[in-house]
Amino acid sequence: MFRRHLLSLFVLFLAPALLATPAFAQWPNNPDEDPLLAPPNDGSYIQRNTAGDIVGGEWNFWSFAPPNFTALRAEEKAIGLGMHADRAWQVTPGDSRIVVAVLDSGIKWDERDLAEQHVLNRAELEPIGATAQPLGPPQAGGDDWDINADGILTIADYVANDRDPQIARFDDNANGVLEGQDFIRKFSDGVDDDNNGYIDDISGWDCMVDDNDPYDDTRYGHGTGEARDSVGMGNNNMGSIGVCPGCSLLNLRTGDSFIADSNDLAQGILFAVDHGASVIQMAAGAINQTAYVHEAIEYAYANNVIVVASAADELSYHHNMPGTRNHTIYVHAVTHDESNLAASTTFLNFNNCTNYGAQLALSSPGESCSSEAVGVTSGHAGMIYSAAIGPKDHHIAGGLPPLEPPLTAEEVRQILIMSADDINIAGSENDPTKFPSGPGWDWHFGYGRNNVRSSVDMVVSREIPPEADLLSPMWFETLYPDQHPDIEITGRVGTRLDGRTPRYDSLDYRLEWAVGVDPKTGWTTIIEETGVAPKEGVLGHINFADIEAKIHIDAPAAADSHEDTITLRLVVSTVAPNGSPVVGEMRKAIFAHRDPDLFAGYPKWMGSSMESSAKFADLNADGKDELILCTADGVIHALQADGSELAGWPQKMAPRKGHDSAVAGNHEGACAFQAVGSKDTDCPITGQVTYDVRETPMATPAIGDLEGDGSSMEVVYASYDGTLQVFRADGTLMPGFPVRTNPEFSAVTTPEIVLDHGFFASPILFDLDGDGALEIIAAAMDQHLYVFDKDGSNHPGFPVLVQENDEQLYALKGARIVATPAVGDIDRDGQIEIIAATNEVYDDVYGRYYIISALGNNNPGGPYEGIPNVAPTMGELLPIVGSGVPSAPIIANTDTDPLLEFLVSGIAFRPIIRDWDGTNLVENVGMILGAEYGALSNSNDTGAYPLMSNGIFARLDETGEVAFIRGTAGLDFGLTFAMSEHSKRGYYDHQIMAWSATSGEAVIGFPQVVDDFQFIAGPSAADIDGDNSVEVLVGTGGYRVFAFNYKGEQPDGWPKFTGGWIITTPAFGDLDGDGLLELSVGTRNGWLYVWKTKGRVDGPIDWRNFGHDLRNTNNMEEPMLSAGGPVEPGEPNPEPVAEPSEDTTPDVVADAVVEADTATPPPLKGGNDGCCTVVTKKSQTLPPATLLFVGLFAL
Repeated sequence: MFRRHLLSLFVLFLAPALLATPAFAQWPNNPDEDPLLAPPNDGSYIQRNTAGDIVGGEWNFWSFAPPNFTALRAEEKAIGLGMHADRAWQVTPGDSRIVVAVLDSGIKWDERDLAEQHVLNRAELEPIGATAQPLGPPQAGGDDWDINADGILTIADYVANDRDPQIARFDDNANGVLEGQDFIRKFSDGVDDDNNGYIDDISGWDCMVDDNDPYDDTRYGHGTGEARDSVGMGNNNMGSIGVCPGCSLLNLRTGDSFIADSNDLAQGILFAVDHGASVIQMAAGAINQTAYVHEAIEYAYANNVIVVASAADELSYHHNMPGTRNHTIYVHAVTHDESNLAASTTFLNFNNCTNYGAQLALSSPGESCSSEAVGVTSGHAGMIYSAAIGPKDHHIAGGLPPLEPPLTAEEVRQILIMSADDINIAGSENDPTKFPSGPGWDWHFGYGRNNVRSSVDMVVSREIPPEADLLSPMWFETLYPDQHPDIEITGRVGTRLDGRTPRYDSLDYRLEWAVGVDPKTGWTTIIEETGVAPKEGVLGHINFADIEAKIHIDAPAAADSHEDTITLRLVVSTVAPNGSPVVGEMRKAIFAHRDPDLFAGYPKWMGSSMESSAKFADLNADGKDELILCTADGVIHALQADGSELAGWPQKMAPRKGHDSAVAGNHEGACAFQAVGSKDTDCPITGQVTYDVRETPMATPAIGDLEGDGSSMEVVYASYDGTLQVFRADGTLMPGFPVRTNPEFSAVTTPEIVLDHGFFASPILFDLDGDGALEIIAAAMDQHLYVFDKDGSNHPGFPVLVQENDEQLYALKGARIVATPAVGDIDRDGQIEIIAATNEVYDDVYGRYYIISALGNNNPGGPYEGIPNVAPTMGELLPIVGSGVPSAPIIANTDTDPLLEFLVSGIAFRPIIRDWDGTNLVENVGMILGAEYGALSNSNDTGAYPLMSNGIFARLDETGEVAFIRGTAGLDFGLTFAMSEHSKRGYYDHQIMAWSATSGEAVIGFPQVVDDFQFIAGPSAADIDGDNSVEVLVGTGGYRVFAFNYKGEQPDGWPKFTGGWIITTPAFGDLDGDGLLELSVGTRNGWLYVWKTKGRVDGPIDWRNFGHDLRNTNNMEEPMLSAGGPVEPGEPNPEPVAEPSEDTTPDVVADAVVEADTATPPPLKGGNDGCCTVVTKKSQTLPPATLLFVGLFAL
């Protein structure tokens, strides 16, 4: 968002006077003509200065390079700046029968450039009769509904004859635009007229709240922008044009931003397929990855619907969900290298605001991040489908009959990648401003840049590549020699999944493997056959010994997370009907590894991702811990040492909305859930998806003796969907549960009220009222703090609205709570306090935290102790996980007095340890620009700025001094993303940082460089090597778990490798009862890991798991549990020690910007193409504009 503000300022103050392209009568012109002679008349398509020179526009669609772009590489002058959409429009501008379903933040219905594209469900409107019909007469070949005779009912039918009377008839929302919401409001009758499992599904669906209006009610705009990229109307003098301006639009709201629950995305996918979409556009980053979304993607794939997914925007290789699933088109962005387009030397530079990796398919050109890439690639796919069905609007002599059999999703994928323009820039491997590229596929650029015209020409000439698909092993699966001595590879060669006859009856194929994530040579053939019929199943095997002959898999991955990568490649070829050779290809990355510290039976495949951290607890009091975890599928496990479930487990979360057969309005009747062979006649051909879908957790469980019987513990889980459940040790539900959030609290959302109905923060168990019984504290995304008694009733005084209360100074905001509160008697007065932080942001850089009385609303002075407190933050960096204060407050006694201190830390601002009365005690200076790192730090960046992760307290060295530890990044992180419109390769360090809680200075070995982000995750701290000194344990998106002592050293055998993105906090316990600690993390790829350590149960453990202890108090002074029995709550502090100060307003002191020195760009380290490749400590002199940004960033 900040980056876009910078661009707006540039356009406003610095850009030359821009003139829109004049209107042309003929668009598009013929396929063999120069498209520049007849461009669309959309104002932003081509922009010229007063001299007539082209200076801007939608260059990413152009097949040409303007002659005044004299600095451009000669190779790019020949191939043009963009994806050749202009030349593709000469063949077809797209066909309205091709529906692109946009799964995103919803639609701004008043967007005029999309209004006519909205699809209407004729089956819901027909029973209403003539009052819902458009005005006639129909065109030739049409009828009383399909007025324009294009084969589909859209808003265009209602404006085909006379627009103004139609608006007067139907403009129910009075916005002056005829669009889908008008029909939703006017004709919804509460009846499922077409009996398809969705009531009044007139124009799309809101999967987030499960109703029939996909309106973007917070006006976030991401979904509307996505729709403009793919299907924005063209040549209508309204601004911009989409890649497939002739395609139709189906809106599915799957979140209030691009961050979504994958279950909502799954519902959107199924709805889209069942409602006739050909393309699913999914520029999303899911908080989870469930089996439901996997089944939905497979359902789309089997029914010939392509899913285009985002690689995300973080300059990383971590696996964005759900795009990292099989059978998606995973795309990212390339852009120009200078802010002045005409001065750019290339338009093929990696965009720093994007990701890369082994699954990358295409590099889509544009000004923005991977989201725009998803939009334009979705439009590209729409153009391919349009060319294949015999478009009604085309410039092909004699017309174009429909392709038979129709295109499959895999064939569309093959057309996309095989028509791409290869990105191969000579010398890039030695150019510090570029990521390296070479011939063929690259892990920074995929198969190359989209070429829409080449794709359309392949369809027109019937040069359809054969299907090539690798099914197993799974993407990024880590294979171990003791578990997989023989690696079986399964896949498909030329077969179809829709039951139709394959396109080709004779094929050649080669299956091969090579070492590395981006091997250019060294391929070993597994099997090669010629002239075979289409086949599927086992294609070949690799003996693990053959892998070990080429790579050393025993050592921990110390330098590069991809050093144990194996790439599989399936190449299938045949001859098209016109005699041209055609080739299909599929690549897949897996890992080979050996780890002697793995606990027997691990890693264990759990079926879906794990964002909720695991905990070890002895539920049945047998002296051995069970491993308690809940997967994203809502399945709660209690695993014993032998891998079996404790009696009574697993259990499940509550059924997801729309998936409870006992609740009216469920979707059980939808086509996707019907059995193959028994589907309704208008359903897609194949596939059946599991109807039993459960709510998903982000929260970590709280475990404690809630019933107070002293013999066992209860497990408390809160779901992202808003249900809280309590299970006894035998797996049965406690009476009074489940309970839910109050839906009225989140019923209204607007741009200033951004709420949800679920729990992101984890529940806490604490005795708030001193009666010896634990209460359940749960902060919700509806901005309320709930407290429940053990019978499920509301505790007196709760729930509390947690919101700024000074309406005279601020326009109050509704904002989620995602940070887990901290609980304790911070002022030692015998009364418990709850410290909670919200996603609120005021004045752009101020978040809020609140100290809440245990009496809640029953406190005589109101629920807050003092006033709402300011927490400086980077504003709204990301939705949900990156707004306001998303990190958990934490409590400890950091000094010598008996009072407790606490820390609330926002994004990109220095952490401040505050005394019990809210005054600043220690301001951590180690993060200030230019401040000293610890002497043994290995970071080469400048500063250490907290990002979207949780922090902890721990005693790292022999002095016993408390340190604050949190994930950070250097200053170059901000610089890299601020400059991403004109991208040159960015360098910055991901770090784990530790500051002294007494002096604020860096601990001697910190910061230490780690390989990727620590989104949401937080560290834990315990002795794992038996030396009586604590290590800091942290997992990252770069597949590994690190363990650092205070000197920044790691024990032998560390870091640990998983092959997946880790956002869970490492948890400690004794699974086998041998007195030694085991360590566990789960990955977002669905693998559960447990390792043996040398640390003892009775050794130093300062932060055992997420939330510090089993009850999630985030309070270092609360007792932690060793294996073998239930934990009792901490004894209440017996006597008051001090009275709170009347003035609890903290001092907010801005960081200083310090002068820096000059250094040359860091050299590239051989073999590592990551973003953190710097080899010398550096300081730098920054230009004035950059210093301005630095100042804003630091303030």
